[in-house]
Amino acid sequence: MKKRKLFLAGVCLSMLFGVQVKAEAMENVELKASDAEVSGTGYDQNGEEVESGYNESLGVITQVGDNTEVVFDVPDGVEGTYDVYLELGKSPYAAGTTYVGITVGDAREYVPIIPIQYCNETYSDINELGLFVVDKAVEVEAGEKITVSYKPGYTMEWGGTMSCALPPMGNMYLYEAGSAVAVGYGDDASVPQENNADADEADPISGKTIVWLGSSVTFGDNGYSMAETVAENHSAVSTYKYAISGTMLTNTSDSSYVERMKEIDPNMDIDAFVVQLSTNDATNGMPLGEISDSDEYDDTTIVGAMETIISYVKSTWDCPVVFYTGTYFESDEYQAMVDKLFELKDKWDIDVVDLWNNEKLKDMCLSGEINSYMKTKYGTENEPDPIHPNATGYKELWTPVFEETLSEILK
Repeated sequence: MKKRKLFLAGVCLSMLFGVQVKAEAMENVELKASDAEVSGTGYDQNGEEVESGYNESLGVITQVGDNTEVVFDVPDGVEGTYDVYLELGKSPYAAGTTYVGITVGDAREYVPIIPIQYCNETYSDINELGLFVVDKAVEVEAGEKITVSYKPGYTMEWGGTMSCALPPMGNMYLYEAGSAVAVGYGDDASVPQENNADADEADPISGKTIVWLGSSVTFGDNGYSMAETVAENHSAVSTYKYAISGTMLTNTSDSSYVERMKEIDPNMDIDAFVVQLSTNDATNGMPLGEISDSDEYDDTTIVGAMETIISYVKSTWDCPVVFYTGTYFESDEYQAMVDKLFELKDKWDIDVVDLWNNEKLKDMCLSGEINSYMKTKYGTENEPDPIHPNATGYKELWTPVFEETLSEILK
């Protein structure tokens, strides 16, 4: 099994900390998309299922879907420790942070967090490629295969037509480990600088590594949520946000919270693992389930999935588990989930950021005062979304509640 040095690929950190600088041109090993082996299917603009493949006129691998795999061959003469970079296009709509998994030879698949941009309304820039680091300090040798697997959870039906939010793919590049390489799109590409800020010993959150697992509420308003605000407000915070819109706790698909949790590097040093109590399970009518009296859990139920996550996090990372609820909205199903969460809190000694029962926030929900802090419901001009905050809602209403709980946990 190959070894890799753990590296930080948090979607928000390159934006929030330090100054970015332009990289000078340097030698690299280019693995061309035109030479890669492509398998799987995606959807065309009409929602018809088509084979994924390299489009010579566009110079990208296109029509990708959540079963598409791209295999690059490492050429002769290559041997050593490299950082792996991948060209990716833009996404049709904001949907998540984890688009691909990378497997070098027989190593464990690594799922990086990539700050993909979203294309314009006409999709005319969807094939504009940016360069992103997808793995670092990996031992590579000639003849090996590097497999890029598109991740599930990004294919959905809109208005009766199938669509996919996964970006097209270009070439792969191997740079000598530790090289300063500009990442991003076009003229905006720059070298991310390490977060060298000193931790504030008086601040319990400062200097901590926080993992966030969830769906659209965790993903946020065009990718901005309380995860980013917490990192902005406290020095030297490392944020890893694993979020895909529309996904659920219940383990009934490859994009469930349970399955995506198992993709996270088991060797990470984590100070707090924060999990969203998904509203998608409530709105999709998933079975609630019962608290287990053994060490076996039915993760196809909501409660079973929650126990599976708690048990796995505690045994794998030995860190505090923090579940958070959404703010109040009319839902008997979600109320039942909240009630079970507090039973699990007592059983497992976990922590809860309870926005649902927060007196101030609930009063704002019932009075409608909260509407200006929520996004507009999709497909409407001004109807408030009762579940998803906007950026201001995350900053001004949600983050202070999270900071209060996290400060107490991490002190």
